[in-house]
Amino acid sequence: MNIINPRLIERFVDFIKALSPEDNIAIYHDTDPDGICAATLMFNALEKLGLKTAILEGFDHGDPDMVEDVLMKVKESDINVIVFLDLLADRHPDKIKEVEKHANIILIDHHPIENDVASEKTIFIKPQIFVEGIIPSRYCTTKLVYDLMSRLVDLSDLDWLCGIGIIADFAFDAWEDYLDGLYQKYNVDKKKMHIDSKFGAIAKLIVAANTISFEEAEKAALKVIESRTMDEAIENLKGYNKIEDEIQKFLDNSKECTEEFPDKNMAIIHIKSQYYINSIIATRISLNLPEKIFFVVQADKSDPERLAVSGRCQSKRVHLGKIMHDAVKGFEEASGGGHAPAAGANFKKEDYKEFKKRILEMVGKEEYKNG
Repeated sequence: MNIINPRLIERFVDFIKALSPEDNIAIYHDTDPDGICAATLMFNALEKLGLKTAILEGFDHGDPDMVEDVLMKVKESDINVIVFLDLLADRHPDKIKEVEKHANIILIDHHPIENDVASEKTIFIKPQIFVEGIIPSRYCTTKLVYDLMSRLVDLSDLDWLCGIGIIADFAFDAWEDYLDGLYQKYNVDKKKMHIDSKFGAIAKLIVAANTISFEEAEKAALKVIESRTMDEAIENLKGYNKIEDEIQKFLDNSKECTEEFPDKNMAIIHIKSQYYINSIIATRISLNLPEKIFFVVQADKSDPERLAVSGRCQSKRVHLGKIMHDAVKGFEEASGGGHAPAAGANFKKEDYKEFKKRILEMVGKEEYKNG
């Protein structure tokens, strides 16, 4: 892995060095394990540098109102530095320009570039901009924050968070040697599947919190930030173990609600649950059938007239991020995107028939094959 844009890194380091305790910093992050672990590292790194985080708040990474909400908050406060972590804030360049009138921005993320929002006021960092030798999606935001902030402060006591972020984002194929070092350092048994390790257990608990509600996910973020060790994190998050029973119950009976498309090696699964478990179900099922494409559909708990879809294809034979993005084009109040093996979409129920038609067409097209 080689740095090809050292000036960007230097600019970031110089910017952080120039901050003072008088600056008011807001950290906005995704509420998935990678986003929460990245926020925990950033919060602790700033604290070690004697800097103040005035706001720490989560968003869904593709929330269409995210930057607008941030803009309103900045206008009503004395925040002058905003850090976006693992969020698709570059999807809203016009709103970013509005936020720049009130604060400087740092955007650190590993999703595909939606718009180049770099400017005198915005430091825009994604792997594909400054480094080569790694698939951008594999350089998860937790590891990005760790590597960037380690240029300014010692974070080695918190590197276990990188293990959680890497495993949760299924980026372990790019970091096998690094993970081996973490397993050895923390005396953690290496399992056949990383997700079954102690690092993976914490990732599962954070995901479980997300299945309950957005508010619960934010509580989980605070529980992780309060944790100084992995054992503390597991203890602080243990209340979310109850979700596992619900997940296992569905997995045992998943065939009853599955539409199979053998000619495409694909399945669409419809689930009903009081928790947001579509993402977990998609991940768990796909791990055992890496070549198969899964779309798991669930009603959005915040709005029963909307659907949330999680897609998985562990072999990455298709680019699900592109499929999800294009499958909702033209839909009102819809979002879609993600990485090649894992992606998501959210849209109105009335658009499901068209969405299904599109994905069935897309999975067979050359343009959506990965690599």
